[in-house]
Amino acid sequence: MDYVIAPNDYRFPDSRDEQIKLILHGSVSEAIYRIRNQTPQPFTDYAKYFTVSYDDLVGHLLNHKAEFDSILPTSSWDGMSVVKEGDNYLFRWHDRGNVIETRRVETTDEAVSIFLSEWLLLNQGLQAMIPK
Repeated sequence: MDYVIAPNDYRFPDSRDEQIKLILHGSVSEAIYRIRNQTPQPFTDYAKYFTVSYDDLVGHLLNHKAEFDSILPTSSWDGMSVVKEGDNYLFRWHDRGNVIETRRVETTDEAVSIFLSEWLLLNQGLQAMIPK
């Protein structure tokens, strides 16, 4: 069994920028573990711990396009990968190494939306942040 040793003084990020950084570059489930001192439950939505919104994330990524491009997964065995072709993005979904679906996107706005709503927020356990 794996354990995470967390200091007793761990505090969940409360500033907008720290929360965005955690969502984009960190592990939400590990942060939740640290504040709850128990293993996060699979398929639990952690959005209630955050004050940032989907629009905050979109705005951040659109204002930091180089950061957005740097966090896109470029390869995958099972999941999503993205190839940047000039100003276009080619989203590819993989199953056991085989590409099963592709979608070409011509704008960064649409690429950010797909990345957040169809990949990152789902994988970080933040489904409730995704607009319906």
